[in-house]
Amino acid sequence: MAQPSPHHVPLLTASMAQLIVSAAFSEAQRDCSAVTVTVVDRSGQTLAVLRDHRAGVHTLPRELQKGVHRLLAEADDG
Repeated sequence: MAQPSPHHVPLLTASMAQLIVSAAFSEAQRDCSAVTVTVVDRSGQTLAVLRDHRAGVHTLPRELQKGVHRLLAEADDG
């Protein structure tokens, strides 16, 4: 049986990012919230975005900024 590589880095695929965006967006709709949901990869590159038609245009760059800040915070912790 093959051993997993000690250098294995989990990969977030586009289809996984789409599922995450859809789930978060559905949750926001249940809460009657107009949001933009953005999923970024480890390097801060956008993988998926979904914006409610009622969400302000300012939410697009703000969501990306929050995602990148989250990545940086997690990198400092780990």
